[in-house]
Amino acid sequence: MAEFGYTVRRVDWEEPSHPVGGPRFHWRAILHRVHVLFVALHWTADPHVEDRCRTLTRAINYIRNMQRSYRRSRRFSVGYAVGITQYGASIEIRGTDFRSAATLGRKLTRTMISGIPLLRHLAKLIPDTSRYGNRHSIAVLWLCGVGGPSHEALVETARFIAWCEEQAGRQLYLQPHSFFDPTECCGNAGRLVIFDGTLRRLINARAWETPAFPPPDLDLEEEDMRPTIIVTDTKLRGTFALVSGRWVPWLGGDAYPDTPRVTTDHEWTREQILADQGPAAAELWRERATQAP
Repeated sequence: MAEFGYTVRRVDWEEPSHPVGGPRFHWRAILHRVHVLFVALHWTADPHVEDRCRTLTRAINYIRNMQRSYRRSRRFSVGYAVGITQYGASIEIRGTDFRSAATLGRKLTRTMISGIPLLRHLAKLIPDTSRYGNRHSIAVLWLCGVGGPSHEALVETARFIAWCEEQAGRQLYLQPHSFFDPTECCGNAGRLVIFDGTLRRLINARAWETPAFPPPDLDLEEEDMRPTIIVTDTKLRGTFALVSGRWVPWLGGDAYPDTPRVTTDHEWTREQILADQGPAAAELWRERATQAP
Protein backbone atom coordinates (compact mmCIF):
# COMPACT_ATOMS: atom_id res chain seq x y z
CA MET A 1 0.00 0.00 0.00
CA ALA A 2 1.40 3.40 -1.00
CA GLU A 3 2.18 5.73 1.88
CA PHE A 4 0.92 9.29 2.11
CA GLY A 5 3.59 11.95 1.57
CA TYR A 6 3.46 13.85 4.86
CA THR A 7 5.52 17.02 5.13
CA VAL A 8 6.74 15.72 8.51
CA ARG A 9 6.66 12.04 9.44
CA ARG A 10 5.93 10.89 12.97
CA VAL A 11 9.43 9.44 13.37
CA ASP A 12 10.86 12.93 12.89
CA TRP A 13 9.22 14.38 16.00
CA GLU A 14 8.08 11.49 18.24
CA GLU A 15 9.82 11.11 21.60
CA PRO A 16 10.60 7.60 22.93
CA SER A 17 9.41 8.72 26.37
CA HIS A 18 5.99 9.74 24.98
CA PRO A 19 5.31 7.36 22.07
CA VAL A 20 2.25 7.54 19.84
CA GLY A 21 0.07 4.44 20.04
CA GLY A 22 -3.44 3.05 20.06
CA PRO A 23 -5.56 0.30 18.49
CA ARG A 24 -4.43 -0.70 15.02
CA PHE A 25 -6.19 0.98 12.12
CA HIS A 26 -7.91 -1.02 9.36
CA TRP A 27 -9.37 0.37 6.14
CA ARG A 28 -11.67 -2.61 5.74
CA ALA A 29 -12.14 -5.27 8.41
CA ILE A 30 -14.78 -7.51 6.87
CA LEU A 31 -14.92 -9.95 9.81
CA HIS A 32 -16.02 -7.18 12.17
CA ARG A 33 -17.97 -5.26 9.50
CA VAL A 34 -15.88 -2.16 10.15
CA HIS A 35 -15.39 0.23 7.24
CA VAL A 36 -13.96 3.73 7.10
CA LEU A 37 -16.87 5.96 6.14
CA PHE A 38 -16.05 9.47 7.38
CA VAL A 39 -13.35 12.10 7.60
CA ALA A 40 -13.94 14.08 10.79
CA LEU A 41 -12.54 17.64 10.68
CA HIS A 42 -11.32 19.19 13.94
CA TRP A 43 -9.66 22.40 15.05
CA THR A 44 -7.61 23.33 18.11
CA ALA A 45 -9.81 26.25 19.24
CA ASP A 46 -6.55 27.81 20.47
CA PRO A 47 -6.71 31.55 19.62
CA HIS A 48 -2.90 31.70 19.48
CA VAL A 49 -2.28 28.53 17.46
CA GLU A 50 -1.47 30.30 14.18
CA ASP A 51 1.27 32.33 15.85
CA ARG A 52 2.57 29.31 17.76
CA CYS A 53 2.74 27.30 14.51
CA ARG A 54 3.86 30.05 12.15
CA THR A 55 7.00 28.09 11.18
CA LEU A 56 7.27 24.37 10.67
CA THR A 57 9.70 24.05 13.58
CA ARG A 58 7.16 25.71 15.87
CA ALA A 59 4.34 23.54 14.55
CA ILE A 60 6.35 20.38 15.23
CA ASN A 61 7.03 21.57 18.78
CA TYR A 62 3.33 22.34 19.21
CA ILE A 63 2.35 18.77 18.28
CA ARG A 64 5.18 17.30 20.40
CA ASN A 65 4.08 19.30 23.46
CA MET A 66 0.46 18.28 22.89
CA GLN A 67 1.53 14.62 22.82
CA ARG A 68 3.49 15.04 26.05
CA SER A 69 0.46 16.61 27.74
CA TYR A 70 -1.89 13.85 26.57
CA ARG A 71 0.46 11.09 27.69
CA ARG A 72 0.98 12.63 31.12
CA SER A 73 -2.58 13.75 31.90
CA ARG A 74 -4.81 11.41 29.88
CA ARG A 75 -2.53 8.37 29.54
CA PHE A 76 -3.17 8.05 25.80
CA SER A 77 -1.93 9.62 22.58
CA VAL A 78 -3.22 12.65 20.68
CA GLY A 79 -6.13 11.23 18.73
CA TYR A 80 -5.76 12.87 15.31
CA ALA A 81 -4.37 11.15 12.24
CA VAL A 82 -2.69 14.31 10.95
CA GLY A 83 -2.26 17.97 11.85
CA ILE A 84 -2.34 20.53 9.03
CA THR A 85 -0.88 24.03 9.36
CA GLN A 86 -2.18 27.22 7.79
CA TYR A 87 0.63 27.19 5.23
CA GLY A 88 -0.25 23.69 4.04
CA ALA A 89 2.23 21.47 5.89
CA SER A 90 0.98 18.07 7.09
CA ILE A 91 2.39 16.55 10.30
CA GLU A 92 1.73 12.85 10.83
CA ILE A 93 0.36 12.09 14.32
CA ARG A 94 -1.42 8.72 14.51
CA GLY A 95 -1.45 8.51 10.74
CA THR A 96 -3.16 5.38 9.49
CA ASP A 97 -1.06 3.04 11.64
CA PHE A 98 -3.30 3.67 14.64
CA ARG A 99 -7.02 4.31 14.82
CA SER A 100 -8.06 7.93 15.35
CA ALA A 101 -9.38 8.62 18.84
CA ALA A 102 -10.84 12.12 18.66
CA THR A 103 -14.39 11.44 17.46
CA LEU A 104 -16.44 9.44 19.95
CA GLY A 105 -19.90 9.80 18.43
CA ARG A 106 -22.03 10.04 21.55
CA LYS A 107 -25.72 9.66 22.21
CA LEU A 108 -25.59 12.61 24.60
CA THR A 109 -27.76 15.00 22.58
CA ARG A 110 -30.50 12.40 22.09
CA THR A 111 -30.35 11.47 25.77
CA MET A 112 -30.63 15.09 26.93
CA ILE A 113 -33.64 15.85 24.74
CA SER A 114 -35.32 12.57 25.69
CA GLY A 115 -35.35 13.84 29.28
CA ILE A 116 -37.49 16.88 28.36
CA PRO A 117 -41.16 15.79 28.20
CA LEU A 118 -42.27 18.35 25.60
CA LEU A 119 -39.37 17.51 23.29
CA ARG A 120 -39.19 13.77 23.89
CA HIS A 121 -40.90 12.98 20.58
CA LEU A 122 -38.17 14.92 18.73
CA ALA A 123 -35.37 12.72 20.05
CA LYS A 124 -35.93 10.10 17.36
CA LEU A 125 -35.31 12.73 14.68
CA ILE A 126 -31.76 13.37 15.90
CA PRO A 127 -29.23 11.07 14.23
CA ASP A 128 -27.52 8.64 16.56
CA THR A 129 -23.86 9.04 15.64
CA SER A 130 -22.51 6.75 18.36
CA ARG A 131 -21.99 3.98 15.81
CA TYR A 132 -19.93 6.27 13.56
CA GLY A 133 -17.14 7.24 15.93
CA ASN A 134 -13.48 6.41 15.92
CA ARG A 135 -13.83 2.98 14.30
CA HIS A 136 -15.43 4.45 11.17
CA SER A 137 -13.65 7.80 10.81
CA ILE A 138 -10.28 9.43 10.28
CA ALA A 139 -9.66 12.58 12.32
CA VAL A 140 -7.91 15.58 10.73
CA LEU A 141 -6.75 18.48 12.90
CA TRP A 142 -6.63 22.00 11.45
CA LEU A 143 -4.06 24.09 13.31
CA CYS A 144 -6.16 27.23 12.89
CA GLY A 145 -8.13 29.76 14.91
CA VAL A 146 -11.66 31.09 14.57
CA GLY A 147 -10.95 32.37 11.06
CA GLY A 148 -10.93 28.79 9.84
CA PRO A 149 -8.50 26.94 7.61
CA SER A 150 -6.59 28.84 4.93
CA HIS A 151 -6.63 27.93 1.25
CA GLU A 152 -3.24 26.23 1.64
CA ALA A 153 -4.54 24.18 4.58
CA LEU A 154 -7.61 23.14 2.60
CA VAL A 155 -5.51 22.05 -0.39
CA GLU A 156 -3.32 19.84 1.81
CA THR A 157 -6.44 18.48 3.53
CA ALA A 158 -7.89 17.68 0.12
CA ARG A 159 -4.70 15.85 -0.85
CA PHE A 160 -4.84 13.75 2.32
CA ILE A 161 -8.53 12.95 1.91
CA ALA A 162 -8.07 11.98 -1.74
CA TRP A 163 -5.34 9.55 -0.70
CA CYS A 164 -7.59 8.15 2.05
CA GLU A 165 -10.38 7.60 -0.46
CA GLU A 166 -8.01 5.70 -2.73
CA GLN A 167 -7.07 3.39 0.14
CA ALA A 168 -10.66 2.96 1.33
CA GLY A 169 -11.96 2.32 -2.20
CA ARG A 170 -14.88 4.68 -1.72
CA GLN A 171 -15.78 8.33 -1.40
CA LEU A 172 -15.74 9.31 2.26
CA TYR A 173 -18.27 11.56 3.95
CA LEU A 174 -16.80 14.88 5.12
CA GLN A 175 -18.19 16.02 8.46
CA PRO A 176 -17.20 18.45 11.21
CA HIS A 177 -16.57 17.04 14.66
CA SER A 178 -19.83 18.67 15.75
CA PHE A 179 -21.72 16.17 13.56
CA PHE A 180 -20.63 13.38 15.89
CA ASP A 181 -20.44 15.04 19.30
CA PRO A 182 -22.08 18.02 21.07
CA THR A 183 -19.24 20.49 20.44
CA GLU A 184 -18.43 23.68 18.52
CA CYS A 185 -15.48 21.97 16.80
CA CYS A 186 -14.40 22.74 14.01
CA GLY A 187 -15.86 26.25 14.25
CA ASN A 188 -18.29 28.07 11.97
CA ALA A 189 -15.66 28.89 9.34
CA GLY A 190 -14.56 25.26 9.22
CA ARG A 191 -18.10 23.97 8.92
CA LEU A 192 -18.78 26.44 6.11
CA VAL A 193 -16.03 25.10 3.81
CA ILE A 194 -17.33 21.58 4.42
CA PHE A 195 -21.04 22.23 3.90
CA ASP A 196 -20.72 24.65 0.97
CA GLY A 197 -18.72 22.06 -0.97
CA THR A 198 -15.42 23.98 -1.05
CA LEU A 199 -13.38 21.10 0.35
CA ARG A 200 -15.00 18.50 -1.93
CA ARG A 201 -14.38 20.71 -4.98
CA LEU A 202 -10.69 20.94 -4.12
CA ILE A 203 -10.54 17.15 -3.84
CA ASN A 204 -12.26 16.62 -7.18
CA ALA A 205 -10.08 19.26 -8.89
CA ARG A 206 -6.88 17.77 -7.43
CA ALA A 207 -5.90 21.29 -6.44
CA TRP A 208 -2.60 20.16 -4.90
CA GLU A 209 -1.20 19.43 -8.36
CA THR A 210 -1.01 23.17 -9.18
CA PRO A 211 2.06 25.18 -8.10
CA ALA A 212 1.86 26.14 -4.43
CA PHE A 213 3.75 28.48 -2.18
CA PRO A 214 6.55 26.89 -0.16
CA PRO A 215 6.10 26.77 3.63
CA PRO A 216 8.25 29.01 5.82
CA ASP A 217 11.84 27.86 6.37
CA LEU A 218 12.49 25.42 9.19
CA ASP A 219 15.18 27.43 10.94
CA LEU A 220 14.31 31.10 10.52
CA GLU A 221 15.41 33.17 13.49
CA GLU A 222 13.01 35.73 14.94
CA GLU A 223 14.69 38.69 13.21
CA ASP A 224 14.57 36.84 9.88
CA MET A 225 10.77 36.60 10.11
CA ARG A 226 10.33 40.33 9.50
CA PRO A 227 8.77 40.76 6.01
CA THR A 228 10.19 43.20 3.45
CA ILE A 229 6.78 43.85 1.90
CA ILE A 230 3.27 42.39 2.31
CA VAL A 231 1.07 42.01 -0.79
CA THR A 232 -2.66 41.30 -0.74
CA ASP A 233 -4.13 40.11 -4.03
CA THR A 234 -7.91 40.33 -3.88
CA LYS A 235 -8.44 38.03 -6.87
CA LEU A 236 -6.11 35.33 -5.59
CA ARG A 237 -7.78 35.90 -2.20
CA GLY A 238 -4.47 35.67 -0.46
CA THR A 239 -1.89 37.74 1.37
CA PHE A 240 1.77 37.00 0.77
CA ALA A 241 4.94 38.37 2.34
CA LEU A 242 8.52 38.56 1.13
CA VAL A 243 10.45 36.99 4.02
CA SER A 244 14.18 36.35 3.81
CA GLY A 245 14.09 36.70 0.02
CA ARG A 246 11.19 34.32 -0.67
CA TRP A 247 7.41 34.60 -0.88
CA VAL A 248 5.32 32.82 1.74
CA PRO A 249 1.63 33.00 2.74
CA TRP A 250 1.30 35.81 5.29
CA LEU A 251 -0.34 34.66 8.54
CA GLY A 252 0.86 37.51 10.74
CA GLY A 253 -2.23 39.70 10.44
CA ASP A 254 -1.46 43.26 11.55
CA ALA A 255 1.98 42.42 12.92
CA TYR A 256 4.92 44.56 11.75
CA PRO A 257 2.84 47.72 11.13
CA ASP A 258 5.88 49.55 9.71
CA THR A 259 6.25 47.07 6.83
CA PRO A 260 5.04 48.42 3.44
CA ARG A 261 1.74 46.87 2.37
CA VAL A 262 0.30 46.70 -1.14
CA THR A 263 -3.18 45.67 -2.28
CA THR A 264 -3.79 44.66 -5.89
CA ASP A 265 -6.49 42.95 -7.92
CA HIS A 266 -4.34 42.15 -10.93
CA GLU A 267 -4.29 38.41 -10.16
CA TRP A 268 -0.59 37.79 -10.64
CA THR A 269 0.00 34.10 -11.16
CA ARG A 270 1.69 31.98 -8.56
CA GLU A 271 4.43 31.26 -11.08
CA GLN A 272 5.14 35.00 -11.37
CA ILE A 273 5.29 35.44 -7.63
CA LEU A 274 7.58 32.44 -7.13
CA ALA A 275 9.88 33.67 -9.89
CA ASP A 276 10.30 37.10 -8.32
CA GLN A 277 12.58 36.24 -5.41
CA GLY A 278 15.44 38.20 -3.96
CA PRO A 279 16.01 41.81 -2.81
CA ALA A 280 14.62 43.38 -5.99
CA ALA A 281 11.23 41.68 -5.63
CA ALA A 282 9.84 44.24 -3.18
CA GLU A 283 10.40 47.17 -5.53
CA LEU A 284 9.09 45.15 -8.47
CA TRP A 285 5.88 44.46 -6.62
CA ARG A 286 5.40 48.10 -5.70
CA GLU A 287 5.63 48.94 -9.41
CA ARG A 288 3.22 46.17 -10.37
CA ALA A 289 0.63 47.25 -7.88
CA THR A 290 0.85 50.81 -9.21
CA GLN A 291 0.40 49.61 -12.79
CA ALA A 292 -2.43 47.20 -12.03
CA PRO A 293 -5.76 48.25 -13.60
